[in-house]
Amino acid sequence: MLRPAYCSSQSPDKNYLRFADDYFDLVLTLDTNGKVEAFQLCYNLLTDEHALAWSMNGPLRHVKVDQGEDKATINRAPILVADGACPVQTLTREFQKRTGNLPTEIGELILTKIQEACD
Repeated sequence: MLRPAYCSSQSPDKNYLRFADDYFDLVLTLDTNGKVEAFQLCYNLLTDEHALAWSMNGPLRHVKVDQGEDKATINRAPILVADGACPVQTLTREFQKRTGNLPTEIGELILTKIQEACD
């Protein structure tokens, strides 16, 4: 079940919300009126992490999260890289099972974008 989680990023003109569980990590960017301007939905966190990234000012992207950690002595930051097909049925099913703590309008937005990204 997605639950509110700590989010360290804040700024005077933007608010950020984060919800997480063992499968998803959802970070939302909100304007000062509380309207969602962007989100990043990371999924399959433990085995093969991918993300849907959306912004009002840009395209919806389905990407793989490259952790950048191939050697224990080098600490590189994760990056998003282009990836193939989006598993629409799995994402829809898993997201619907885990949205109990999300505001309805946020859940509906995310589900709509899952359908758009994975068509």
